[in-house]
Amino acid sequence: MDVRLQCGYSRAQRAASYAFLFHVIIWCQLCPPHPLPSCRRWLQDVFDIPLVIQMTDDEKYLWKDITLEESHYYAVENAKDIIACAHPRFTNNVVKIQKHVTFNQVKGIFGFTDSDSIGKISFPAIQAAPSFSNSFPQIFGSKTDVPCLIPCAIDQDPYFRMTRDVAPRIGYPKPALLHSTFFPALQGAQTKMSASDPNSSIFLTDTPKQIKDKVIYLEKDSPRQ
Repeated sequence: MDVRLQCGYSRAQRAASYAFLFHVIIWCQLCPPHPLPSCRRWLQDVFDIPLVIQMTDDEKYLWKDITLEESHYYAVENAKDIIACAHPRFTNNVVKIQKHVTFNQVKGIFGFTDSDSIGKISFPAIQAAPSFSNSFPQIFGSKTDVPCLIPCAIDQDPYFRMTRDVAPRIGYPKPALLHSTFFPALQGAQTKMSASDPNSSIFLTDTPKQIKDKVIYLEKDSPRQ
């Protein structure tokens, strides 16, 4: 993180110096598995900066065994939850990133194999593009020098290590990262919540019977007892 976050810069100076990129990964459903949402709001208020929310329904489609229509439905439902849905024009930056990152590099970072779809292989460039301010001309105009801070769960680190590596080669500043650990699942401190595991947490959309069943399970079978 840049030392200007800790120095005596005025609110206006800090606001002019930073653009913050916040990722809401759609598999989080209504209960994000990391404690960053309140931190994001604090950062937005303190530094008086724009909030960009990236809806990654395409990632869910590529990695999960669901239809494209289902992934779009999840994205729309998440957009309702956070009352925001943006469609930035960052295609040019996606293409720039794709040109400057080789297949060998993404294989080394993400562990892709020859059997992975081209959608998975190309997705890291899509996730990286919002790190650069000119991906959002409606907010920053044509500026390319607005730094970016990305609060994210630790599992997103590979994407943005790749982004930091490629940024100087395409003429952009490197984004900074603020990592978070995961909230533990109901099964214990060494596990993490996941929308793909309905028993890992109590969701706001759970019925009273589902909540009761989960509580009973914890009392009887959880290793935490």
